[in-house]
Amino acid sequence: MKIKNFVDSLECDFFTGVPSSSLLKSLSNYLELKFGSSPRHHIIAANEGNAVALAVGYHLATQKCPVVYMQNSCEGNAVNPITSLMDEHAYSIPAIYVIGWMDEPGIYDVQQYVYQDNVSRKLLDIMNIPYYIVENTTTEEDLLKKIKEFKKILGNDRSVAFVIKEGALISDIDVVDNDNDISMRESIVNTITDFTGEDIVISSTDEISFELFELREKKRQDHKCDFLTNCSMGHASSIALSLSIIRPQERIWCIDGYDTLIMQMGALTRIGNYEPNNLVHIAINNHSITQSSAQKFKILDIAKACGYKKIYQVTTLNELKNVLREVVLNKTLTFIEIKDYSDSTGNFVKPMITLKENKYGFMKNLHKPSLVLRRKEMSYLLSIKQYDKVLTCFSEIFKNFNYRLNSYYFFTAISAFKELYPQDDVNQFFNKHYTEEMDLGEKITELLTSDYFMNNIDKSSILFENLLEILFKEKDIKLLYRNSFISLINGLTTKKEIKIDIPSNNNYILLSGIGWSGSGAVVDYLKEFDNVIFSGYEWSIFEDEQCGFKNLIKNKDNHDTLWKQAIKFYFGLLGCQKLSSNWWVHKALFGAYNRAHSEHGKKKYAELMGIMGKSLGNLILGALSRNKELCNSSLHSVGKILLSLCSADFDDNSTIIIDNAVHINNASILQYLDNAKMIAVIRDPRSNYVSLKRECVAYSQDTDEQAKTFVCRYKSKLKKISSEIKLLTQHGGADRIKLVHFEDFVLNEDFRDSVVNFLFLNLKDWTSPQKYFKPNESSKNVYNFKDYENQDEIKLIAKLAEEYLYKFNE
Repeated sequence: MKIKNFVDSLECDFFTGVPSSSLLKSLSNYLELKFGSSPRHHIIAANEGNAVALAVGYHLATQKCPVVYMQNSCEGNAVNPITSLMDEHAYSIPAIYVIGWMDEPGIYDVQQYVYQDNVSRKLLDIMNIPYYIVENTTTEEDLLKKIKEFKKILGNDRSVAFVIKEGALISDIDVVDNDNDISMRESIVNTITDFTGEDIVISSTDEISFELFELREKKRQDHKCDFLTNCSMGHASSIALSLSIIRPQERIWCIDGYDTLIMQMGALTRIGNYEPNNLVHIAINNHSITQSSAQKFKILDIAKACGYKKIYQVTTLNELKNVLREVVLNKTLTFIEIKDYSDSTGNFVKPMITLKENKYGFMKNLHKPSLVLRRKEMSYLLSIKQYDKVLTCFSEIFKNFNYRLNSYYFFTAISAFKELYPQDDVNQFFNKHYTEEMDLGEKITELLTSDYFMNNIDKSSILFENLLEILFKEKDIKLLYRNSFISLINGLTTKKEIKIDIPSNNNYILLSGIGWSGSGAVVDYLKEFDNVIFSGYEWSIFEDEQCGFKNLIKNKDNHDTLWKQAIKFYFGLLGCQKLSSNWWVHKALFGAYNRAHSEHGKKKYAELMGIMGKSLGNLILGALSRNKELCNSSLHSVGKILLSLCSADFDDNSTIIIDNAVHINNASILQYLDNAKMIAVIRDPRSNYVSLKRECVAYSQDTDEQAKTFVCRYKSKLKKISSEIKLLTQHGGADRIKLVHFEDFVLNEDFRDSVVNFLFLNLKDWTSPQKYFKPNESSKNVYNFKDYENQDEIKLIAKLAEEYLYKFNE
């Protein structure tokens, strides 16, 4: 069907919209031919919402029905004025919407359009706008029949829509390109990127973004500096503004299209107001919507009035190069208009990376190195089953970071990694990163825990010397560990207990939550006290069931196993045990290695390991001689030393906060940690769920099943906590743990005072009030479920976990 026949069939004489696709440009060109430059019949709008408003004004002035045209990916811009002005529940103003279905599956396949395609017709349904899909098989007779039906709806002051598929309307008019020195936008983008170097580039519109991507591919350059915001409806400049404010050390380039700039021209006032001197704003003016003589924009005057400091207009590539040479030498808020009379050929290469890959690559470059970001990237790649890329990501982690000191944080994703890969592949991956010291620690453990361990003492001692040569250069450190190992062996070779003097100059606060329960607020508050030090990282050696302290406690009555586990525990404290695909083992081993090699605490750690060797030697002796009393006292000694090892980096006579070393569900371990108390933070399940949803990748779906799963896990955790506290009470440790509701802590100052009194602190030492903990800000998290977007989930959680809801005083 020809565009002329389609337009004539509508029997309307006022059209307004945004020609943001080839179909709509052809429609706009025909309207220009039909009506000339008269704004009484055709107005090209700045954006789709603006077009709807123009339609309202036309109807009020004439009582006639206007036509509003737009691309379906831009419907979002029109939703507010349609619902607040046009809808029958508002002013009930009729209009005919002509919507180009640009993102029809298999036609364009632009990633940003995929979700919009899923919701565009649903939006029409939600707004109660009947629509008819015009296809290339639709005849004029079909159209006239539908228009006759639609006229009845329009007569009742309601709107209708025609959704036009690609190729459904045919134009007899070709767009004539003018000739100019700058003939292709690709040349413009190419010239700009010659000057941007490693700077940040924010690109707008399909053409600019796709050409930028294609240029990087041709030049074999990474895409890490580019953030592609095509389909952002003119918001590229606002993204660039916030980046320039937050990252003042970086130069930010925004390559904007003229149409998109006009869509959100108000952003220019904000940019001028904040005056970021590191922002260069480039607008490529290809006159795509300014061909009408009615459209006259003096963009340079507007930019100047908004507050841009340097303003340029160029019409040739040489002029552009000269301007860019000047720009890179000066740091000031700059606006450049590039006059380009060519239209894009459309033969661009669409990005071959996903939008999230673009985001993670961009952020990885911006925040280099960022362990948290890489963890999120890995989680995303796992979720879309890009296994090869996961392996690449893991390899980059081990290559680019000191994995022995840092990368154990990444093993929060290891459970998913283990489930998605064959176990042999997982083991093969970790074996590639199996270091010599791990191998030696494993071999010594095997020798000393064999049935013929007495025959292996000398060989083990030689291997231990080799291990020390690998681990340490300092002679005094080696001597301390050598004596420690001799004390350990003493438990195997003699029947004499070693007397131990354990220094206990610090107090310890074990802090734990149930996952996004708000324990960070407690940490922030306690850091405001003198002599309170936050250890800064978790250490799973306390509760790992393969090589940790919990494993010793679990086997305290199984003497045949206990002495072997004590040896394994010793080498775990050096980080010298074999890696496996178990997340907790990794965190335990890497945490231990980190502390043993800390620059400030290395010698103190070695001294404490000397005492640990004696305590473990006594534990081995107690196990081999079936002496329960010695085993029990030795476990208490090991617990005290383990706490001291956590604070090897810090001065004595302090109170040390150890975060998530012992979780609430393992609170019974406290019975062997004599100089420690625990703060266990729980939270209203509703706000707990919202925090999980907003911060945890695993809770990204909006489903009732997910909410039910959360409640099930929440209840299970609280029942386990109750059981652990009961067990601890049976061993006389009821005064060692305080259960803290996040809501009480944030909202009640008296309750915070009670926390201080429970611990080893004095309110007189609270010298930095609200330096870290700000009650007013934290209170927003208390009530976060009230403004959560899916209230049905909140109601479901409230129903399923009613007995656990916090009782607010309202």
